[in-house]
Amino acid sequence: MLLGSFADEWGRGDEEVVARAYAPRPPVFLTGVVRDVYGAGAWRTAGKARTLPSPRNLGDATVYCRDGRDPGPVPSGWLRSSVPTQGYLLLPSNTACEAVVGDVAEGEATGSVVSPDADPGRGIWWYADTGRDTSTTPHDLAVPRNLSGLLDSALAECAPVPSDRGSRNLPRAISSWFSRSFRYTLSPGWTRGEDPLRLFLRERRGYCEYFATAAVLLLRRAGIPARYATGYAYPDRDPGGAWTFRRSNAHAWVSILDPKLGWIPFDPTPASDRPSSGVGAWTRTAQDIEGRLVAVWHGVRDGNWRNAMDRIHDRGGRAWVPWLAGIALLAASGLVLIGIRRRNGAHRSPWMERLDAAESRLRREGHVREPGETVGMFLRRLPPGAPTGPVALLREYQEKRFAP
Repeated sequence: MLLGSFADEWGRGDEEVVARAYAPRPPVFLTGVVRDVYGAGAWRTAGKARTLPSPRNLGDATVYCRDGRDPGPVPSGWLRSSVPTQGYLLLPSNTACEAVVGDVAEGEATGSVVSPDADPGRGIWWYADTGRDTSTTPHDLAVPRNLSGLLDSALAECAPVPSDRGSRNLPRAISSWFSRSFRYTLSPGWTRGEDPLRLFLRERRGYCEYFATAAVLLLRRAGIPARYATGYAYPDRDPGGAWTFRRSNAHAWVSILDPKLGWIPFDPTPASDRPSSGVGAWTRTAQDIEGRLVAVWHGVRDGNWRNAMDRIHDRGGRAWVPWLAGIALLAASGLVLIGIRRRNGAHRSPWMERLDAAESRLRREGHVREPGETVGMFLRRLPPGAPTGPVALLREYQEKRFAP
């Protein structure tokens, strides 16, 4: 979670679909990781994750909840992601419970959920929060001491009137200040040894990670609890009924504590620069077909198909012809889906392929990178006898990705 770590990922296969949500209402923010401690240009999470209680099962999936309450029989929606997230689940921002095909799920104090053994191909069912999460951590108001003066000066400029610094008014003041005084760019520059946030506030240019980080610390300096969140935002509505998130929808924003509503998303990045996708017509059509097939296969595999087969048997098999036609359609659809998957795989970064191969080799030697562990942290704890080839590749990746 080093500030500036996402820049190299943009522009590489931006059209690739990373998640689809099937729900009546769009999950505008699909949250992956939420952090609460900032320092030296990087975000981290304090405290240990706790195992989430499970009130029941949903078919083959296990329901996990923040407080153990049974969420009821009807999920708010179902989503399927196709990107590696180191065990973190991509979830709508108001999720209280989720169901995954996995044996364990852990919740961090910031709200992130980790399930290392979850099967992403089976998707995630989510249940909207029926209460108001107002829990906080000791770090939700913390700012680095060496940035206090800088933040005070920024507050004096963006919200000069004391009444503008309340939980209702300050987010609007920050957004207005960013819109009129800052410039969005994927190449803000970086000075080795300097906190990138200082550069952002001095040069007044950056992208969503910088806007979100500055907003979190400004809110905290004014006494408003806030956290740093990353994931995907502002999906497209596909004709097939899915809300589609692509790589171009990668984003960072703020999770802010509202006294009445609990933790809610706040996006300080200027509206004109928020993520959007310019997908070509042919690509959109192919992805729409793929989305429909995913929904059909989900209904067959995870729906009430067993009951449907029982009803056919009870009627003496009179409906066997439509079912055979349906099976043939599914077989043809599977071939189309495989072709689309192969084509989308061409957009994958070569670095990801090389990293997967290096980590696979290290795993065979008993060296496993933990969920949420950065490449740099992993390298620091590898013993001297680790395979030199994969270690050299990881070092090269680390140096090139975080070079000035």
